[in-house]
Amino acid sequence: MFAWRRLLEEHLSIRELMKISNEHHEDDSEIGSNEVTSAAESFSKIGTKIGTTSLHWFGRGVAGGVMLIAAINALSYFFRTRSISDLIGKDQNVTESVGFPFEIWEEDKIYYGSMFVDYGGMAFNLLVGVLLGSLFGLIGVLLKSQFNRWVEDFEQNQRESKPLNLQFSVKSLLVMTTLAAVLIAIMTHWHGTPQVLIAIYFFGPISLVSIAMAPNRMRWQHRIVILTIIAFTMIGIALSSGIALGVSPDRVLLGIFVSWTPQSAFAAFFLLIGLIAKIWIGETRVVAT
Repeated sequence: MFAWRRLLEEHLSIRELMKISNEHHEDDSEIGSNEVTSAAESFSKIGTKIGTTSLHWFGRGVAGGVMLIAAINALSYFFRTRSISDLIGKDQNVTESVGFPFEIWEEDKIYYGSMFVDYGGMAFNLLVGVLLGSLFGLIGVLLKSQFNRWVEDFEQNQRESKPLNLQFSVKSLLVMTTLAAVLIAIMTHWHGTPQVLIAIYFFGPISLVSIAMAPNRMRWQHRIVILTIIAFTMIGIALSSGIALGVSPDRVLLGIFVSWTPQSAFAAFFLLIGLIAKIWIGETRVVAT
Protein backbone atom coordinates (compact mmCIF):
# COMPACT_ATOMS: atom_id res chain seq x y z
CA MET A 1 0.00 0.00 0.00
CA PHE A 2 2.81 2.34 0.90
CA ALA A 3 4.52 1.64 -2.45
CA TRP A 4 1.38 2.53 -4.42
CA ARG A 5 1.00 5.74 -2.44
CA ARG A 6 4.61 6.71 -3.14
CA LEU A 7 4.21 6.05 -6.89
CA LEU A 8 1.01 8.17 -6.96
CA GLU A 9 2.77 11.11 -5.26
CA GLU A 10 5.68 10.91 -7.68
CA HIS A 11 3.25 10.80 -10.64
CA LEU A 12 1.39 13.87 -9.35
CA SER A 13 4.67 15.71 -8.80
CA ILE A 14 5.76 15.00 -12.37
CA ARG A 15 2.42 16.23 -13.74
CA GLU A 16 2.67 19.47 -11.76
CA LEU A 17 6.21 20.04 -12.93
CA MET A 18 5.12 19.51 -16.53
CA LYS A 19 2.21 21.93 -16.03
CA ILE A 20 4.49 24.60 -14.57
CA SER A 21 6.95 24.06 -17.41
CA ASN A 22 4.19 24.45 -20.02
CA GLU A 23 2.96 27.64 -18.35
CA HIS A 24 6.46 29.12 -18.44
CA HIS A 25 6.83 28.08 -22.07
CA GLU A 26 3.54 29.79 -22.99
CA ASP A 27 4.61 32.95 -21.15
CA ASP A 28 7.95 32.94 -22.96
CA SER A 29 6.22 32.43 -26.30
CA GLU A 30 3.83 35.31 -25.58
CA ILE A 31 6.72 37.55 -24.58
CA GLY A 32 8.68 36.53 -27.69
CA SER A 33 5.65 37.16 -29.90
CA ASN A 34 5.15 40.60 -28.36
CA GLU A 35 8.83 41.38 -28.84
CA VAL A 36 8.67 40.32 -32.50
CA THR A 37 5.52 42.38 -33.05
CA SER A 38 7.11 45.41 -31.36
CA ALA A 39 10.28 44.97 -33.42
CA ALA A 40 8.25 44.70 -36.64
CA GLU A 41 6.31 47.86 -35.77
CA SER A 42 9.54 49.70 -34.97
CA PHE A 43 11.14 48.49 -38.20
CA SER A 44 8.13 49.62 -40.22
CA LYS A 45 8.57 53.12 -38.79
CA ILE A 46 12.23 53.35 -39.78
CA GLY A 47 12.73 55.79 -42.63
CA THR A 48 9.13 57.06 -42.56
CA LYS A 49 10.02 60.21 -40.63
CA ILE A 50 11.16 63.01 -42.92
CA GLY A 51 13.98 65.13 -41.51
CA THR A 52 12.96 68.74 -40.92
CA THR A 53 16.11 70.40 -39.55
CA SER A 54 18.00 73.16 -41.33
CA LEU A 55 20.76 70.70 -42.17
CA HIS A 56 18.24 68.36 -43.81
CA TRP A 57 16.83 71.12 -46.02
CA PHE A 58 20.27 72.41 -46.93
CA GLY A 59 21.40 68.88 -47.83
CA ARG A 60 18.34 68.38 -50.01
CA GLY A 61 19.11 71.61 -51.81
CA VAL A 62 22.72 70.59 -52.48
CA ALA A 63 21.59 67.17 -53.71
CA GLY A 64 19.04 68.84 -55.98
CA GLY A 65 21.67 71.14 -57.49
CA VAL A 66 24.06 68.26 -58.15
CA MET A 67 21.27 66.21 -59.74
CA LEU A 68 20.25 69.15 -61.91
CA ILE A 69 23.81 69.63 -63.19
CA ALA A 70 24.08 65.87 -63.79
CA ALA A 71 20.90 66.05 -65.87
CA ILE A 72 22.28 68.99 -67.87
CA ASN A 73 25.49 67.05 -68.47
CA ALA A 74 23.49 64.10 -69.79
CA LEU A 75 21.42 66.42 -71.99
CA SER A 76 24.59 67.96 -73.38
CA TYR A 77 25.19 64.73 -75.34
CA PHE A 78 22.52 65.75 -77.86
CA PHE A 79 23.94 69.27 -78.29
CA ARG A 80 27.56 68.17 -78.56
CA THR A 81 26.97 65.07 -80.70
CA ARG A 82 23.99 66.36 -82.72
CA SER A 83 22.98 62.81 -83.62
CA ILE A 84 21.54 59.67 -82.05
CA SER A 85 22.57 57.37 -84.86
CA ASP A 86 25.17 55.52 -82.78
CA LEU A 87 22.56 54.85 -80.10
CA ILE A 88 20.08 53.08 -82.38
CA GLY A 89 22.37 50.96 -84.55
CA LYS A 90 23.11 53.31 -87.44
CA ASP A 91 26.81 54.03 -87.16
CA GLN A 92 27.53 57.28 -89.01
CA ASN A 93 30.97 57.83 -87.49
CA VAL A 94 29.83 60.81 -85.47
CA THR A 95 31.99 62.07 -82.61
CA GLU A 96 30.16 61.63 -79.34
CA SER A 97 30.88 63.75 -76.28
CA VAL A 98 29.30 64.73 -72.97
CA GLY A 99 29.84 67.58 -70.56
CA PHE A 100 28.53 70.93 -69.32
CA PRO A 101 29.94 73.46 -68.72
CA PHE A 102 33.17 71.51 -69.25
CA GLU A 103 33.61 68.44 -71.40
CA ILE A 104 34.05 65.25 -69.37
CA TRP A 105 34.04 62.57 -72.09
CA GLU A 106 34.61 62.28 -75.83
CA GLU A 107 34.60 59.11 -77.87
CA ASP A 108 38.05 57.63 -78.55
CA LYS A 109 39.74 60.53 -76.78
CA ILE A 110 42.39 59.75 -74.19
CA TYR A 111 42.86 62.35 -71.48
CA TYR A 112 45.85 63.03 -69.25
CA GLY A 113 47.23 59.89 -67.65
CA SER A 114 45.71 57.47 -70.17
CA MET A 115 42.24 58.09 -68.74
CA PHE A 116 39.09 57.98 -70.85
CA VAL A 117 37.26 60.53 -68.68
CA ASP A 118 38.37 64.06 -67.88
CA TYR A 119 38.23 63.99 -64.07
CA GLY A 120 39.27 67.62 -63.94
CA GLY A 121 36.26 68.66 -66.00
CA MET A 122 34.06 66.36 -63.93
CA ALA A 123 35.29 67.99 -60.71
CA PHE A 124 34.56 71.49 -62.05
CA ASN A 125 31.07 70.42 -63.15
CA LEU A 126 30.45 68.89 -59.74
CA LEU A 127 31.60 72.13 -58.11
CA VAL A 128 29.07 74.05 -60.21
CA GLY A 129 26.38 71.64 -59.03
CA VAL A 130 27.37 72.07 -55.39
CA LEU A 131 27.33 75.89 -55.70
CA LEU A 132 23.92 75.81 -57.38
CA GLY A 133 22.69 73.33 -54.78
CA SER A 134 23.97 75.55 -51.97
CA LEU A 135 21.74 78.32 -53.31
CA PHE A 136 18.78 75.91 -53.28
CA GLY A 137 19.79 74.81 -49.78
CA LEU A 138 19.82 78.38 -48.47
CA ILE A 139 16.34 78.90 -49.89
CA GLY A 140 15.25 75.70 -48.14
CA VAL A 141 16.69 76.91 -44.82
CA LEU A 142 14.97 80.30 -45.14
CA LEU A 143 11.62 78.62 -45.89
CA LYS A 144 12.13 75.81 -43.37
CA SER A 145 9.04 76.60 -41.28
CA GLN A 146 6.81 76.63 -44.33
CA PHE A 147 8.26 73.39 -45.67
CA ASN A 148 8.02 71.70 -42.25
CA ARG A 149 4.32 72.49 -42.07
CA TRP A 150 3.80 70.91 -45.48
CA VAL A 151 5.80 67.86 -44.43
CA GLU A 152 3.67 67.52 -41.30
CA ASP A 153 0.50 67.65 -43.39
CA PHE A 154 1.94 65.08 -45.79
CA GLU A 155 2.87 62.67 -42.98
CA GLN A 156 -0.58 63.11 -41.43
CA ASN A 157 -2.21 62.18 -44.73
CA GLN A 158 0.09 59.15 -45.00
CA ARG A 159 -0.89 57.97 -41.51
CA GLU A 160 -4.58 58.36 -42.26
CA SER A 161 -4.39 56.56 -45.62
CA LYS A 162 -5.01 52.82 -45.71
CA PRO A 163 -1.92 50.78 -46.65
CA LEU A 164 -1.96 48.52 -49.71
CA ASN A 165 -5.29 49.96 -50.79
CA LEU A 166 -5.09 49.21 -54.49
CA GLN A 167 -8.01 51.02 -56.02
CA PHE A 168 -8.29 51.87 -59.69
CA SER A 169 -10.69 54.42 -61.09
CA VAL A 170 -12.13 53.83 -64.54
CA LYS A 171 -9.87 56.56 -65.95
CA SER A 172 -6.76 55.16 -64.24
CA LEU A 173 -7.55 51.64 -65.39
CA LEU A 174 -8.06 52.89 -68.95
CA VAL A 175 -4.71 54.74 -68.91
CA MET A 176 -2.85 51.77 -67.45
CA THR A 177 -4.43 49.31 -69.88
CA THR A 178 -3.67 51.55 -72.86
CA LEU A 179 -0.04 51.99 -71.86
CA ALA A 180 0.37 48.26 -71.28
CA ALA A 181 -1.18 47.52 -74.67
CA VAL A 182 1.14 50.00 -76.39
CA LEU A 183 4.19 48.51 -74.71
CA ILE A 184 3.18 44.98 -75.66
CA ALA A 185 2.57 46.06 -79.26
CA ILE A 186 6.02 47.69 -79.42
CA MET A 187 7.70 44.62 -77.96
CA THR A 188 6.03 42.15 -80.28
CA HIS A 189 5.89 44.11 -83.54
CA TRP A 190 9.00 46.27 -83.48
CA HIS A 191 11.39 44.22 -81.39
CA GLY A 192 14.88 44.46 -82.83
CA THR A 193 14.18 47.70 -84.68
CA PRO A 194 15.40 51.26 -84.00
CA GLN A 195 11.82 52.31 -83.19
CA VAL A 196 11.92 50.27 -79.97
CA LEU A 197 15.07 51.99 -78.76
CA ILE A 198 13.74 55.43 -79.71
CA ALA A 199 10.46 54.75 -77.87
CA ILE A 200 12.28 53.57 -74.73
CA TYR A 201 14.81 56.41 -74.85
CA PHE A 202 12.33 59.24 -75.25
CA PHE A 203 9.01 57.89 -73.91
CA GLY A 204 10.24 55.51 -71.19
CA PRO A 205 10.12 57.92 -68.22
CA ILE A 206 6.64 59.27 -69.00
CA SER A 207 5.36 55.71 -69.40
CA LEU A 208 6.91 54.68 -66.10
CA VAL A 209 5.41 57.58 -64.20
CA SER A 210 1.98 57.19 -65.83
CA ILE A 211 1.76 53.49 -64.93
CA ALA A 212 3.03 54.02 -61.38
CA MET A 213 0.62 56.92 -60.73
CA ALA A 214 -2.43 55.12 -62.13
CA PRO A 215 -3.55 53.34 -58.89
CA ASN A 216 -5.44 55.62 -56.51
CA ARG A 217 -4.56 56.03 -52.83
CA MET A 218 -1.38 54.01 -53.02
CA ARG A 219 1.54 54.98 -50.80
CA TRP A 220 4.62 56.37 -52.50
CA GLN A 221 6.78 53.43 -51.30
CA HIS A 222 4.63 51.02 -53.28
CA ARG A 223 4.79 53.23 -56.37
CA ILE A 224 8.58 53.10 -56.19
CA VAL A 225 8.39 49.29 -56.27
CA ILE A 226 6.23 49.46 -59.41
CA LEU A 227 8.62 51.97 -61.01
CA THR A 228 11.64 49.79 -60.26
CA ILE A 229 10.12 46.63 -61.73
CA ILE A 230 8.92 48.33 -64.92
CA ALA A 231 12.18 50.26 -65.33
CA PHE A 232 14.30 47.10 -65.22
CA THR A 233 11.86 45.45 -67.64
CA MET A 234 12.27 48.33 -70.11
CA ILE A 235 16.05 48.25 -69.77
CA GLY A 236 16.02 44.53 -70.50
CA ILE A 237 13.90 45.08 -73.62
CA ALA A 238 16.24 47.87 -74.76
CA LEU A 239 19.31 45.67 -74.29
CA SER A 240 17.65 42.81 -76.17
CA SER A 241 16.68 45.05 -79.07
CA GLY A 242 20.13 46.63 -79.09
CA ILE A 243 21.79 43.22 -79.39
CA ALA A 244 19.48 42.37 -82.30
CA LEU A 245 20.51 45.63 -83.99
CA GLY A 246 24.20 45.15 -83.30
CA VAL A 247 24.34 47.94 -80.72
CA SER A 248 26.64 47.12 -77.81
CA PRO A 249 25.05 47.02 -74.32
CA ASP A 250 27.22 49.90 -73.07
CA ARG A 251 25.95 52.03 -75.96
CA VAL A 252 22.33 51.18 -75.11
CA LEU A 253 22.94 52.03 -71.45
CA LEU A 254 24.54 55.31 -72.55
CA GLY A 255 21.40 56.08 -74.54
CA ILE A 256 19.18 55.35 -71.54
CA PHE A 257 21.37 57.53 -69.31
CA VAL A 258 21.46 60.58 -71.59
CA SER A 259 17.72 60.25 -72.33
CA TRP A 260 16.18 59.27 -69.02
CA THR A 261 18.30 61.39 -66.68
CA PRO A 262 17.33 64.83 -68.01
CA GLN A 263 13.70 63.84 -68.52
CA SER A 264 13.36 62.53 -64.97
CA ALA A 265 15.31 65.36 -63.33
CA PHE A 266 13.55 68.20 -65.16
CA ALA A 267 10.12 66.60 -64.66
CA ALA A 268 10.76 66.26 -60.92
CA PHE A 269 12.14 69.82 -60.73
CA PHE A 270 9.20 71.46 -62.49
CA LEU A 271 6.66 69.29 -60.66
CA LEU A 272 8.21 70.37 -57.36
CA ILE A 273 8.11 74.03 -58.37
CA GLY A 274 4.51 73.65 -59.53
CA LEU A 275 3.49 71.90 -56.30
CA ILE A 276 5.12 74.57 -54.15
CA ALA A 277 3.46 77.31 -56.19
CA LYS A 278 0.07 75.60 -55.96
CA ILE A 279 0.26 75.19 -52.18
CA TRP A 280 1.56 78.73 -51.74
CA ILE A 281 -1.22 80.25 -53.86
CA GLY A 282 -3.83 78.15 -52.05
CA GLU A 283 -2.64 79.28 -48.62
CA THR A 284 -2.46 82.91 -49.81
CA ARG A 285 -6.10 82.75 -50.93
CA VAL A 286 -7.16 81.22 -47.60
CA VAL A 287 -5.41 84.00 -45.68
CA ALA A 288 -6.93 86.64 -47.96
CA THR A 289 -10.46 85.37 -47.37
